[in-house]
Amino acid sequence: MGRVCIYQDDIAMEVPLASSTLLGRHPSCTYAIPDPRIPLYWVELRWAAELEVWIWRALAGDDALRTRGFGSVPGRPGWYKLLESRTIPHAAASIRMLDTAPPAPFAQDLVEGEVLEDERFQACFEVVGAVARTPAGETCIDGELVVVEGRVLRVHLPAPVVRTERPRLRLDAADCELWVDGDPQEGFTATFIQGAEELPVQGESARLLFVYAREFGGGLTTREALLSWRTPEVGGNPRSGADRLRTERQKLRQRLAAQGAGGVDALFTEEMTRNGNERRHGLSLEADNIHVPGWCDQALRDHG
Repeated sequence: MGRVCIYQDDIAMEVPLASSTLLGRHPSCTYAIPDPRIPLYWVELRWAAELEVWIWRALAGDDALRTRGFGSVPGRPGWYKLLESRTIPHAAASIRMLDTAPPAPFAQDLVEGEVLEDERFQACFEVVGAVARTPAGETCIDGELVVVEGRVLRVHLPAPVVRTERPRLRLDAADCELWVDGDPQEGFTATFIQGAEELPVQGESARLLFVYAREFGGGLTTREALLSWRTPEVGGNPRSGADRLRTERQKLRQRLAAQGAGGVDALFTEEMTRNGNERRHGLSLEADNIHVPGWCDQALRDHG
C-alpha cells in the first residue's frame, strides 16, 4: 500500500494513501494539517495506474513548493512523479514518500481520528478484491461515509481497474429485468437479471429502486419521488431533501458498476416536465421487465 510520512514541526505522521489523496488545511482534505501557513488545499497525490507510479501536483501555486528535481509526467502538465524517499517540501510541513506500492482499501474513523488498515479494516468490512461490503451487505464506494457498529468511517478503495472483458449484464439490454421486494421493517432487496446473470442490491439503493419500480417505467418529478420516499410503505428518512435522491441514484450507479454491470449511465431516464420547471426521472427498463410482487399484491388488496 502506498504510504507517506507527513512532517509538521516535531510531529511525524505515517499514513496510507488513497487513490486520490488531498492534503491541506481544509477539514475536507484526506489529511488536514491545521497550520495557518498551509494552503487550504495544498497538494494532491494520485495513483497513475497506467504508469504504475504515484504522481502529485501543487493545488495552491505556493512559491514555497519546489518542483525542481521531480520528473514530469508526459501528457499531464503540472503533474510530477513521486518516487520512493522523495520529499515534497513546504515551510510549514513536508511529505516524504515511504512506499510506492499501489493503493489498498482502508478507512478513517472521523470521530477518533484512527486509520483502519489490513486486519482492522477487514474486521469492519467484507473485502473481495477491490470491493468492500458493510455488515449489512451494502457495497461501498470510494470516499463514502458509512456507519459500522456506531463508528463513522470514510472508506477509501482503489480506483477500479478498467476491464476489457464483457460486463456481467447490461442494464440497457432489452432482456434485463428488475425484481424488487421487501418492506421498511425487514428491508428491501432488488435483483437485476439478464439470462443466467444476477446482480443483487440491498439497503438504501434497493429502497430507491422500490420508489421508481412502483411506477413501472413511468417517471417521477423530484417532488413526487421525495414524497414517495417519505411514505410509510417506503420508510425513507422523512427529513431527506432532494439532494438525497440525487446522491442515492449516483451511489446506485457506482455500486452496480463495481459489481460488473454495463450500461449503468442509462439506468435512469431524465426529462423536463411540460412546463419546463422540473426534471422527471424514471427507470429505463421495459415496463414488462419490472417486477414488484409485494407492491402489486398490496395494491390489489387496497383496491379490492
